[in-house]
Amino acid sequence: MRSLLLINPNTTVAMTERMAAAAARLLPEGVALEALTAQSGAPVIASRAAYALAADAVPEIYARARGPYGAVVIGCFGDPGLEALRALTREPVVGLAESSIREADALGEPFAILTLGQAWVEMLNERVALASVRTPFIGVFAGEGTGLDMSRREAGTIAELNRLAGAAIAAGARTLILGGAALTGMAERLGTDARLIDCVDAAVRAALEAGWAGCPGPAARA
Repeated sequence: MRSLLLINPNTTVAMTERMAAAAARLLPEGVALEALTAQSGAPVIASRAAYALAADAVPEIYARARGPYGAVVIGCFGDPGLEALRALTREPVVGLAESSIREADALGEPFAILTLGQAWVEMLNERVALASVRTPFIGVFAGEGTGLDMSRREAGTIAELNRLAGAAIAAGARTLILGGAALTGMAERLGTDARLIDCVDAAVRAALEAGWAGCPGPAARA
């Protein structure tokens, strides 16, 4: 059976489960999913130090996987360890941020990233620069808190995301990336008419395109 590997480079199993549930809904019949969580490191990636730990964890997680796989998804929006794992494996490796940014760029509309945590602003600007986008990038709009906070105060997070969406649209964005594994599944709960890209959905679509021709996922919500 063909299979997809989802790597969560932080230690929060609930986050792995959230991403796995979202990914499973997009997988075609006959494609299995294996989701693995880091055994050491940070419970949430909210700083450059935690990002470095996550990048180190990615090859270790892959080494204990059962493979081979059709493709591998790194389940952190900053894509820690992406380039290193690509150098270590023949399987296609995709990241949440890179996949979302490329999808937004392909749509051709000015886009922005909504996320949680001010520390991510500079790191995500760097990720967008690496992608060499042609579409206007409006910027990263970051609220307070982390992905773990979202699970504790979901209603407050939705309100914060709506506020950030309004600010991004006012600045000229027409497509909004929900940047964070914890934000997967939130698109239908936001009160905006902008096009929304769920980062986990985008990565699964990219993995299916890279790993199995003819297995596209659903498009981003208009």
